[in-house]
Amino acid sequence: MYASIDIRNANDVLIQNLSSINTVSEWAQRLSYTSARDFEADYELFHGYGAETALESMKVDIARELLAYYDELTYAQIAARIGQENERTLNQFMKKHTGRNIQYFRESYHMRKIA
Repeated sequence: MYASIDIRNANDVLIQNLSSINTVSEWAQRLSYTSARDFEADYELFHGYGAETALESMKVDIARELLAYYDELTYAQIAARIGQENERTLNQFMKKHTGRNIQYFRESYHMRKIA
């Protein structure tokens, strides 16, 4: 059932295209799947968890890292790197998936650094 691009490379494709992949369907298309449903089934079979979970987790993890360790990046730049439209949508995304706003991640790192 695997598509022309091996499912093992799915996460690499996501990382390389994180700013332009916002749905499982878009991710499936990047991997040459004609059906998002087939991609989701293959992904879960191979990785043991769903593609939607992986997509959201990857974006949250990268946003956390960028917010905490890259002060030179603006919120808008971080938003663009994970495929969010702007600072507001980045903040909404992070609140939805972590329960915390973007300032929390930036400030919590600085508090640990000072202590």
